[in-house]
Amino acid sequence: MQAFYLSEAGLDSALGWLRGWTSPPVPYNSGAVNLGAGSFNFIVTSAGALSYKIACTGTVEGVARTLSAVFSEDHYSRYAYFTNSELYQSSSVWFVDWDVLKGHSAERCSFASFGAAFFGRRAERERSAWHKAQ
Repeated sequence: MQAFYLSEAGLDSALGWLRGWTSPPVPYNSGAVNLGAGSFNFIVTSAGALSYKIACTGTVEGVARTLSAVFSEDHYSRYAYFTNSELYQSSSVWFVDWDVLKGHSAERCSFASFGAAFFGRRAERERSAWHKAQ
């Protein structure tokens, strides 16, 4: 079980490594990283446009477990609506009953709504630039 947890820690470490680059140099091999009673090693490769596959192996006392995941870089073109600020000429922009957004939406501020504005995908605040591919 410890090898599995080390493998998960390696995936987390690899994701942190990815976030540190605008254009990650892939393929990349971390080499052995000692942690606790064992070590992990992760390899990052391209999995297509703005997508990366991470394979990580955790090893403790000769027992190895490998996990892999594909992550994709989020891009603003996937949103039907994206905003940094909900202001127009210093006044709040309001979503009201007849407003409909049928795609993904994201905000870096708060949406102001009155009535039953419809958001086809749950409106959510932007979190990280990286999201696990589905």
